Amino acid sequence: MSALDVLKDAMEQTEVPPHKLVCAVDLRVIMAGIDPELEPLRRWARNRLIADSKTPVVPLEPDEVATLAMFCGLSHEDFFQRLTGADG
Repeated sequence: MSALDVLKDAMEQTEVPPHKLVCAVDLRVIMAGIDPELEPLRRWARNRLIADSKTPVVPLEPDEVATLAMFCGLSHEDFFQRLTGADG
């Protein structure tokens, strides 16, 4: 069993919704995305990279994810799933 599987099992057992956790995102991957609904996210990622090009992977707190979701017109949960590839 991989470490990711162990973490997923632990989260399911504690019933913590994944979108309520801190997630790490790679700004370069976000900028390469093609989903038109995530255009505000791409602009945000570009600005973050301009400000600090040495840190392309950044942590996002749940409130930051919720704010970015609002700018994209998506629910917090849907946005988190698109951002991380998580299954709910």
